[in-house]
Amino acid sequence: METDSMDKLNNQTEKLYIARCKVLIEEKLNWPGSQEWKQRDYENLSELIFSKTQILLSLSTLKRVWKNGYDSLPHPSTLNALAMFLGYVNWMDFKRDQFNFINQGRDKTGEPLSSGQKKQSLKRSRTRAAALLGLITVVLLFYAFFDQLTSQHNYEDVVFNSKKAITSGLPNSVIFDYDISSIKSDSVFIQQSWNEKQRAVISKKNRHHTSIYYYPGFHKAKLIVDNTIIRQKNIHITTDGWLGIVRHSLDDPIPVYLPRDKIFDKTRLYASPEILQANNVQVSRGEFFVSFFYVHDFGNIDGDNFVLESQVKNDLSDGGLTCQYADVIIMCENGRMVIPLSMAGCVSNNSLKFIDVYRDGKENDLSKFGCDMSVWNNLRCEVRNREVNLSLNGKKIYTLSYQEPAGRVIGLHYIFYGAGSVNKVILYDQDKNIVFSDDFVQINFSQKIIQFLYLKIAWGIGCFGNFLSPQILAISFD
Repeated sequence: METDSMDKLNNQTEKLYIARCKVLIEEKLNWPGSQEWKQRDYENLSELIFSKTQILLSLSTLKRVWKNGYDSLPHPSTLNALAMFLGYVNWMDFKRDQFNFINQGRDKTGEPLSSGQKKQSLKRSRTRAAALLGLITVVLLFYAFFDQLTSQHNYEDVVFNSKKAITSGLPNSVIFDYDISSIKSDSVFIQQSWNEKQRAVISKKNRHHTSIYYYPGFHKAKLIVDNTIIRQKNIHITTDGWLGIVRHSLDDPIPVYLPRDKIFDKTRLYASPEILQANNVQVSRGEFFVSFFYVHDFGNIDGDNFVLESQVKNDLSDGGLTCQYADVIIMCENGRMVIPLSMAGCVSNNSLKFIDVYRDGKENDLSKFGCDMSVWNNLRCEVRNREVNLSLNGKKIYTLSYQEPAGRVIGLHYIFYGAGSVNKVILYDQDKNIVFSDDFVQINFSQKIIQFLYLKIAWGIGCFGNFLSPQILAISFD
């Protein structure tokens, strides 16, 4: 009975630390309260924790922690990851730093205690201190055992390589070559990217695993052993020029690809409802999302120093849907920059994201991202040393800064709720040199022939003019 009481006390103390840790993480994120978190919020948190700690916590694990949905305490690796996300060395380091807060002068909710409560708290603190010392001893013994266990794995002998089936274009199969014969665990996976739904079990007997990528981007494939990432490969899935896709939900695993010659309309990037219908997209079903990707090797364009200018609209008369949402996304090696636009009355549903910064319209004032989406809107995004300045139609609308490095710019992505369009794209590097631009003017074959003949005639006239120049004539007569 005494042992059971001690275990209950230790568990209760540990839960207080976990509750404190969650509060500090929510303060760090500055998101809406966790009671309002949706699937995408847990996905973003998983991404942020991994980018900071290189420890992958699944969505189910994060949901159990935040909703207190665990029968026993979370795994030590989970607690370590949460503490490391806050800047601590590990969970023990976090607990040492928060010991006084948890045990002295405050109740379980963090509120100050009365004088009578303080006396009782002092007695409890001594008991808890003894219990905590015993807990620390148990945890240290556990880690010694865990280190001994994991040291049996010879990860140095593990092989994990990859190659793409085609250079560019979608879909694209990636062939992973691996050798995990030295690993004793049977829980080994290859995961396409950050999404745990794209995880597949692999066998020690095999040496190859193939995986189809349906979306372009800079994916970080992972070799995972017992929920620990031991190898990672960068998979840059590029597009062959502009790629248009359609989805009925942003979570659709396989999109509908639009023919390349059907996504250009005079001087804009656009696929009409008629084009969508002709390509088996049931626009009458309700909501649908049209996306345009340009994922390419732009060279060493620093995602922390660049300028993007673009024109977008999402006109209801062209096939835009209610609220006329549009997201302009700059894809980088280490994350995304998402700039939301919509009609003014719907800004509450907008979400702004820049690498490790996330702002939800329900908890932040994003009213300046509301505009008349039936006309062309000029958007400018300037990033200088992770300081962001956003302008819309010539007016500065938002500034922010982020901490984690973005890496190189690897692609552009436009998402429209309905059939939106893009009119202009210009990407500058940090020295204001144009790296990429497109005005979407398509030249047909006959126009190319005329242009070719015109250039040849102009070249001939230039050569003939040079031949008749005084300098050339003087040399000839000499």
